[in-house]
Amino acid sequence: MTDGPLARRPLAWAGVALPLMALALAWAGPAAARREAAPATLRVELTPFPEAGPFKRRLSWTSAVPQEVALDRRLLSLRVKPAEGRARDCRHPDAPSRTPVGRVRALAAGERVEEWIDLRAYCSGRALGTLLAGPATLELRYGFRRGSTRRWVARAEEGTRAARVAGEGSAWAPPVAEPAPAPRGEATASSDVAVSLVPTTSRGVPTLRVRLHGDGVRVYPRRDLFRFRVRGPLGEVQCRPRRQPVVPIRDFYRRLGRWEASMSAAWACPEGTFSVPGVYEVVPVVDLVYDGARYGYDVVTGTFEGRPVAVRRLGGGYVEQRPEDLLGVLGNPA
Repeated sequence: MTDGPLARRPLAWAGVALPLMALALAWAGPAAARREAAPATLRVELTPFPEAGPFKRRLSWTSAVPQEVALDRRLLSLRVKPAEGRARDCRHPDAPSRTPVGRVRALAAGERVEEWIDLRAYCSGRALGTLLAGPATLELRYGFRRGSTRRWVARAEEGTRAARVAGEGSAWAPPVAEPAPAPRGEATASSDVAVSLVPTTSRGVPTLRVRLHGDGVRVYPRRDLFRFRVRGPLGEVQCRPRRQPVVPIRDFYRRLGRWEASMSAAWACPEGTFSVPGVYEVVPVVDLVYDGARYGYDVVTGTFEGRPVAVRRLGGGYVEQRPEDLLGVLGNPA
């Protein structure tokens, strides 16, 4: 059996298979080289935008050759690398899974397009905590982890495609934390009361979760005593829910450790306040107007303001975020 024709057949097949494998590698080599070279035709940069605040950045695309480019800021991803500690990755929650055809533009050689972004649209939770903790380096990637005919960010006329582009790193320094604003009005025991808003992400009208913190002081809290200053992509809006004057009820006074309430922004804010996807800075304010004179209680009253908190609004269509439009909204036209 070992000396027959069948015994020699594997050697014959090996003689055919080895040249075929070598030919396949020869074809794969140039294709791989083309894929590696493709990203050089598109440069993606992230630069500071100090006129708009510490979290805003200018995002630019520059084409080195005539080609089609997918201009969609949601395809940007970041890695936050602190001087010490673990690096964190940031990605837009609405990042497209394939090339967004509606965002493809034909760019000429040397043509540059620019939008602005808010880093908090990409970094949340622990990643945002790392961003706020101290200086770091921001590394950026633009595009998809794996390329295909449906996943590319740059496509030249000769058919060369780039699925992902690496940008240059940039330095980051967190903003200096400002002290909470001093209470106004006839505030008493002011250092013992603080107001805060819980950061949230929503695909529709957000729910605003407010908290009052205190060290055992007595207050009379109600949802309609809260108001908000909202600064978003379309400018600043004042949210003032309609208040219903009441006669305080003895059982509704509270001694603060922590008191919390939730309210829909549709109830608290004018219509359309959160209509555009993006990051909104929301400052909570509470007017504690009810004292305890009727019952002989020592009650804290006054106006208390918290620190701004990011509220992310997802979903909806793509709205171009042009730097000149933002500067106009902020009252600092280019």
